[in-house]
Parts: sequence; structure tokens; C-alpha cells
Amino acid sequence: MANENNGVVSDSAVIDSINRDMSLDNITVVTSRIRQKANGFSLNLTNSKLSDMLTMDQMLSLLPYVSSTDGSVSIYNQAASAIYIDGVKIVNREQLKMLRPELIERIEVDYFNNGSESAGNPGGIMRIWLKHREKGYLIGIGGETSAKTENGYDGYGFKSYQMGSTGRFTIYNAVMYDRGLSSEKYRTYTQSGSGMSVSDEKYMNNSNTFGDWLSITADAGHNRQVGITAGVSYLRNKGTLGADINETAEGQTADYGTVTWRPQTNLTLNGTAFYNWKINDRGSNLNVTADYLWYKRNREDNYNVIASAGLRPGYSQNADNYTKLLRVKSTWQNVQQNGNTLTTGLDYKLTDFSETEHVMSMRQSVTDHEPAIFASYSGAAGKLSYNANLRVQYNNLKVTANGLTDKRDYWSLCPSAVLRYELSRKHRHNVSLSYQRTVYGLPYDGISTYRVYDGANHYSMGNPYLDVPSRHMVDLRLSLFNQFDVRLSYTKEEKSTFYAEEADPDNPGSTRSVLRNSDGADTKMILVQWAKYPTKWLYFKVSGYAAWDTFRQPEYGYSNKFRWYLYATCTMWLKHNWIINIDGAYDPEKYFNGETYMNTVWNVGMTVAKSFMKKRLQVGLTVTPPYTPRVTKVTKNDLAYRREKLSHGAYIGLKLSYTISGGKLRQRKKAQSIQQYEEQKHDY
Repeated sequence: MANENNGVVSDSAVIDSINRDMSLDNITVVTSRIRQKANGFSLNLTNSKLSDMLTMDQMLSLLPYVSSTDGSVSIYNQAASAIYIDGVKIVNREQLKMLRPELIERIEVDYFNNGSESAGNPGGIMRIWLKHREKGYLIGIGGETSAKTENGYDGYGFKSYQMGSTGRFTIYNAVMYDRGLSSEKYRTYTQSGSGMSVSDEKYMNNSNTFGDWLSITADAGHNRQVGITAGVSYLRNKGTLGADINETAEGQTADYGTVTWRPQTNLTLNGTAFYNWKINDRGSNLNVTADYLWYKRNREDNYNVIASAGLRPGYSQNADNYTKLLRVKSTWQNVQQNGNTLTTGLDYKLTDFSETEHVMSMRQSVTDHEPAIFASYSGAAGKLSYNANLRVQYNNLKVTANGLTDKRDYWSLCPSAVLRYELSRKHRHNVSLSYQRTVYGLPYDGISTYRVYDGANHYSMGNPYLDVPSRHMVDLRLSLFNQFDVRLSYTKEEKSTFYAEEADPDNPGSTRSVLRNSDGADTKMILVQWAKYPTKWLYFKVSGYAAWDTFRQPEYGYSNKFRWYLYATCTMWLKHNWIINIDGAYDPEKYFNGETYMNTVWNVGMTVAKSFMKKRLQVGLTVTPPYTPRVTKVTKNDLAYRREKLSHGAYIGLKLSYTISGGKLRQRKKAQSIQQYEEQKHDY
């Protein structure tokens, strides 16, 4: 896909507070509808064209202010803070990629965190509800293969999902396997002091990924439900970075080579148990969840120099990383007779993070206790709808590095609110005003001093002395005809973090990126989106933004630096079960932090798909032509750094899926949503 995102859902798996009494597949044709609320929308996908033969990334990218790339979802131009499938929060993007759009009954989107998630996650929340059968089964299998024609990449994958119900029990299981072989080429120029080097690099990677996700739910009677989920994910990477280097220092020139081996294995185990009680027919409910996550990562960097004398060992790292997470959350929701909703809850999370580097005998650990209380109230009064939220959170961190302990604790007070006014119900015009405060907290990887090499002579590392960053955001949004949206936002950052480029103090021929706090930053942004069905068989969405950034540091700074971005997607549903999807993005040149430059990049992709055998069999072909590679340049008083990606990224992929189902279909009463929506017909 052409659009870019930088966020991955990485928190624990918890149950959302929405009532889980799901409806079954509709056996009659219904009109799909989108329902607006103050802080988002709900979309019914039953018998919708959006569920026909599209991938999950393509379908999600058609939704208002939503985009998705390789399972990473952004809402309103920032990474989603949480994604739920049938009330269970996913722990990695592979769980989302296992889904097919035709399995989904409806999707609910909150534009930003309403306080139910951690204070450090400002992004929106997406809730996906699957179609359920009263009695019966559903089995789907799929496979894919792909290649990048220029650099020898090829890969293949297998996915399967199974769902069965006996009336009281429902079982859902999804399994996947991906294999990939890739190769990328880069050229890096570095000038530090009087020294200069040119490096031609080739990175090759061999990866294997396996995942399985199992969910079992049961109706316990008296409007109560219980359930458990379990998941496993395993990744094994074998990376090799080779480089030919020409280095000049003090009038002397040397030519040599380097080779870096980077094996890595990741193993994730997670489980969830939940209890849900539907208190009344209005939708009031009590929900209690407990979940546990265990994660292990082993990563190595073996850097060696190839000279006339042969192979000479250089820098070497071998680290084991363990993360253990326990989370308990209870949510009580009271839907009043007038439809207004009060939600309150308690949330406690314990995170234990440890990392041992064996070569240099370094050990770091972080223990974080995070209790919180949150509340939300939403409702409507005439043409005015509103949503007010508050989360109060306390973090107590104990950071230990090589026997030295540093205790960090801080409070987070995070209010947010939205006011939405209906200007014209007939023409579907509305305006909304929102405010949100976010306290980001301290990322565990961000305070680690482990060196992550991304080139022969360049690495990134965290900073254990970071201050806690926070953010204020004010947003004004105007929507016309339920098709055209304009959003004006102002964001003020306090102690924001950024990666500063500098020379390696231990090796003048190398450079590094170190995470640091800024003195302050703010962004003024205009976001525009136009989405429309010109005909019943054609849909397009065009979105983009223009932003003016200000950044302050003691060494440098800038004011109102301009950048912009444009993305478009178009889908055509043709006769005989054909579908064509085209998307593209244009990302002009830009500067970051006053010292980092990136060139203009544009790309486009097209998918042609067709279904057979009453849509049980689906085949899709995706093609991406060559596009301009990314070039990054860094310029400082004592450092000049330029990195060019030489691979143009041409891509071709083939996907195939087959679904069978059977059993008794019977319509069941649909649960009422916890939010008060205004129903609006739409052509989705």
C-alpha cells in the first residue's frame, strides 16, 4: 500500500467495555449506514461493498480519516492507541492481518483516546465486531506470494481462520505463517571533522513468522458472558549487512569491507480472561478483564572488518530482552433512559522489562506500576452532542542499569472533550471542537542504551536520562454533506523527544542517533478529506495535510517549517465480480528537527481481484511500479551525513482465499452501543 504509518499496536490484550451480544449474518439485504458521534463513527459492513474482495489494509484505508499499511492503523494521522476484535485488544498487527473484511459486521472508531487507554497513547481507538452464527461453522484459507523484481525479494504466506458455534459456545481461531527473503541497497556518505567515508551497502534478510490466536466465549446465562483468549507469535530473522567502504582521514585513504550478521528471534505469548454482565436492555454493563503477556527477544550484532589481512572481528553485541505485562481492568457503564452514557473504570498495569547484553556484561531493567482511574460522559441535547473524558494515572518506575538504580515517578492528568453541533441535518453539515492532553511517559526502548545498527557505521540508542514529555492539542473540524471534511489543529509539545545525530565519541568514523528532549515544539496543521461515491460502482477518497512546525533546542531551532502530504485511493466494483483498487501517495521534501532532510517520494499501487463460486473463491493481483527511493541528509556544524536508498521498490503480489460455511443462521437481537449515535444513511 502506498500510504505510510509509523505506529504499531503494542499494548496488552484487554476487553473493551462494549456489550458483546453480537448479531448474526443478516439473511436479507439491508442498507449499510454510518452513524456519527461526537468523537467518531460506527459503520455497518453487513452486505456492504467495502467487504467485497478488498484486503484489510485497502478496506480500512477507505474509511473516514483512517489509513492502514501492513496491519499498522492510523486515525487522524496518528497511530491508533488500541484495536479490538470482538472486544479483545490485539497485541500485534499480525492478528489484524489474519482477518478478511467479509468476516466483519461493523466497525466503531473513536478519533482519539477517550481515557480508557494508557495516558501515553493519544491515538484513536478502533473496535471491530465479527459476524457470528447461532449454530454453524465458517472456515477460510488463504495464501499469497510476492516479489520485488529489482532486488531479488520474494516471499509467501499462508493464513487460515475457523469459527464455530453451538449456540452457547463460540470458538474463533486464526493461524498464519509468512516466509520472506529480501535485499535492499544503500549508499551512505559521512563527513565528521576532517574525515570522510563513502559506503555501498547491501542488506539481506531471511525471515520466518508464525502466529496463532484462539478465542473461546460462552453465554453463562442471565445476560452474562465469560471468555478466554490465547495467542502465540514467533519471528526468526537472519539479517546480513555487507558494505564496501572508502575512507579518507588526515590525507590517508583506505578501502575495506565490513560484514554484519544480525540474527534475531522474538517470541510472544499472551492470554486474556474476561467477564461481562449485561445489566439492562439499554446496554448498561459491567466488564472485568485480566490479561498477561510474556515477550522474549534475542538480538545480535556481529560487526567484522574485511581487509587485506582477512576477516577482523569488530563490534559485537548479544542481548536478551524480556517483557512481562499484567493488566487488570474493570469498567462499569450506565446507559441512562435519555440515552446519555456514564462510563467509569479502574485500570492497573504492571510491566517488567529487562535486558541483558552478554558481550559487554550490561544489564538494564525497568519495573513500572501504572494504576489509573478513568471516567467518560457522553450524550446529546438537541443538535448538540458531547463527550467529556478524564484519566488520572500514576506511574512508578524503577530503572536499574549495571547495579545503579534510579526511581522515576510521575502523575498524569489527561482530560479530553468534544463538542459537536449539527448545522444542517438535511444536508449533513456539522462542526466539532475538541481538546486533548497527553502525557507520553518514558518508553522502555527509549531509555535503553543498547545500540541498534542500521548501517555499517551508524547506530541508534536510547537515553536513560529523558524527561517525561507531554502534549496539548486543540482541534476544530467542519464536515459538509458527510463527504468533505476540513480539520484545523494546534499541538503544543512539552519536552518532546527526538533523535539527535552526532559523531560516535568512541569511534570518530561512525555516527549515531541518540534520543533527547527538546526545549519545546508546536505544530499548526490543516487536514482535508474528500470522500464520495460518484456512482454506485465507483468510490474515491482524497486526503492530505499541510503543517507548519516549530522546534526549539539550545543548539538550533526553526519556526513554522512547512511540510505537506497527499494520499488518494479509488475503488471500482465492476460486472462479473471484478474489483479494481488504486492508491497513491505524494510526500514532498521536508526537514525534521532543523537538521534532517528527506527528498520527495511518491508511489502508487494497483490491485485487480475477482471472485468465483458465489464469492467463496477470491483471487487478487497487486502491482507497484518503480518509485523514487528515499534519501536522508543530516547537516550539523561538525557532521554531514547522507543516506540514499538505491532500490526502487517495484512489487508484484498474488493472493488467493477460499471460504466455506454451513449451519443454521438465525437473527439475534443486536446489542445497543455504549455511545449515543445519530443515524445517517450512507453508501458505504
